[in-house]
Amino acid sequence: MALVERILAPVDFSGPSRHSATYAGELAQRLQAALTLLHVAEPIALEYSMVGPTERILEDLTEARLVARREQLDALSVPGTVARRELASGDAATRILDVAKRERTDLIVLATRGANPIQRVLGLG
Repeated sequence: MALVERILAPVDFSGPSRHSATYAGELAQRLQAALTLLHVAEPIALEYSMVGPTERILEDLTEARLVARREQLDALSVPGTVARRELASGDAATRILDVAKRERTDLIVLATRGANPIQRVLGLG
């Protein structure tokens, strides 16, 4: 039995997460592991709106966002392997852990948010 059979690569479509997805694909190929690409769409927050949105408007915005994110996820190119792609909604950290547990993931390949060392020390990235 291999040490790593299932890899999870959460992506937010930023440059760093695209690089980590590429790395995860290459790693999955080398290890002959299954790869899941996961994007978590966090809830829409309209905190600065002068008039609260109707439930219908929020549903339409959420649906449009999920369609766009699904297209981005499907278009994400990962070399060397066929990746399963999953789209989820909610708190990113919680959903990543839920999927990792459900899939019995052996390794999560997760990019930083692209912050430089100073930003990370100050908690800005």
